[in-house]
Amino acid sequence: MSQVIRVKCTEGQVFELTVEAASLSEVLSDAFDPDEYMDSSGEDTTPIDVTKIRAACLKNVIDYLTHYQQDPMTEITTPLDGDTLQEIIKQDWYRRFIETIDLSMVFQLVTAANYLNIKSLLDLAILRVSIELMGKPVDEIHKILNIPQMTEEEKIQAMEDYKWLFSDSD
Repeated sequence: MSQVIRVKCTEGQVFELTVEAASLSEVLSDAFDPDEYMDSSGEDTTPIDVTKIRAACLKNVIDYLTHYQQDPMTEITTPLDGDTLQEIIKQDWYRRFIETIDLSMVFQLVTAANYLNIKSLLDLAILRVSIELMGKPVDEIHKILNIPQMTEEEKIQAMEDYKWLFSDSD
């Protein structure tokens, strides 16, 4: 049987996953010290704190790590092989995983994957965000990303500060 470690989220809830699955995260792998987290019988005694991650997000991260450990996701390469998740992600589990999560949770996954240094999850979550933004008008992108509208003064200042963005290259 695999060794199990415990991970504690922001709300104090504790989740379990195998050491092998946790090793896919550089942060969890580095934080796990058998001498510190296991008692003499091999039982996990102290959870690893990941207090920057909420319970619902951590559950998704652990689901991802557990599945990845058993069936690694094919690397997402660029240029992309299409414009939709169906065209790019061929493995059903990973496609369903990222498609069925609401966008606010995907943003949390981006943060968690970055914090825990899980490159493949970060790539998958960023892919979902980029597909959501593809072809959308600027106002809709601002709304999706929760970017506040600029005042007229801010627009004028931005045009002055970043002339190269607003100049015609013709």
